[in-house]
Amino acid sequence: MERYLYDLVDILIVVFFLFVSKKTADFLTKFNDDDAVEKGGNAAVALWRFGQYFGIAVAMAGLLGSESSLTGVLSFFLSGALVTLLFFLSHYINRYLFLLGIDQNKRIADGNAAVGMVECGIYLASGLVLNGALSGGGGGFISTIVFFALADFVMALAFLAAQKIFHIGIKSEIEGGNFSAGIVLAGVIISYALILRSSVTGDFIGWGRGVMSFSASAFIGLAFLIIVQKAATYIFLPGTTLSEQIKNRNAAAVIVVEAISLSVAIVIGQIM
Repeated sequence: MERYLYDLVDILIVVFFLFVSKKTADFLTKFNDDDAVEKGGNAAVALWRFGQYFGIAVAMAGLLGSESSLTGVLSFFLSGALVTLLFFLSHYINRYLFLLGIDQNKRIADGNAAVGMVECGIYLASGLVLNGALSGGGGGFISTIVFFALADFVMALAFLAAQKIFHIGIKSEIEGGNFSAGIVLAGVIISYALILRSSVTGDFIGWGRGVMSFSASAFIGLAFLIIVQKAATYIFLPGTTLSEQIKNRNAAAVIVVEAISLSVAIVIGQIM
């Protein structure tokens, strides 16, 4: 019975940090988020918040262990505060890496669902990588922060690779409200985060071996992701290219390709 009580407290702590994340996001935006959703039916804001809430819950799940005690609950709460800080810091670094030159808050307030979709993907990716970095023992929070920062860096490389793959200005398409482009970029980011999560998961094995292992997994995973994107387009969208479907704003086609990409990324992550 005592174990279930501590589990309930852990759930309430997660809900508390979800509420903190909501208030933080409300403060950082320059419009009324609640009105945008409740009265304006703004899907861009809804996608943004979906990624935010889901991402932070995924991140905090990496802190959960088998210890059921008052000390464990206190440790979970303090760690949750640090995780929330890292989560928002990572998100704001990534959003400027991926969407530099775009006024994200204004675009989302205007209902640009493409930008909202990318924001959703960035949040989910941050949560997945944080979840992996927090899993395992040894190294403490220093190793967590270092490998989390490394994962953020290589996710930026994945974004650059995506632009080369599609041969289009995907950022300008997103700024113009092309939802298909938003789905593709979010799919690439989340797919790569699924692979990176496994590369930062596990016990700390030392800085040298740890960085080498991470680097190998990150770049092999990126190569696999590029191959999968190409193969999925060729097999499941015969007679066309993903670039053409993005330009044509065909959300149905890109959803099919990104579903395959996400599915294979899960498998790659487990293998690696």
